[in-house]
Amino acid sequence: RNWLMDQIYPVMRRGEGIEVLGSKFTSAEATQEKTVIETDLYPYIRTFMADAVINGIDDAKWDGFVDGLESYGYYKWIDWWQRSYNGEI
Repeated sequence: RNWLMDQIYPVMRRGEGIEVLGSKFTSAEATQEKTVIETDLYPYIRTFMADAVINGIDDAKWDGFVDGLESYGYYKWIDWWQRSYNGEI
């Protein structure tokens, strides 16, 4: 246990709980950037999913959803996660 804590403690801040990957090891600015994107993106995806379950979807609805992802920052969000994984932010 002591060895493990010696290895982990330098990258953890005392008194914090477990956080989602991408928010614990990135800067506050980078985390804020992700949060701004998710504020619009997540409701858009959830609304589509709910509508798809209740009303069903066809190719036109799916194509409209995929086209809308770009306007809600989906590709910026994917890029954020890639930069986070690469350790760039």
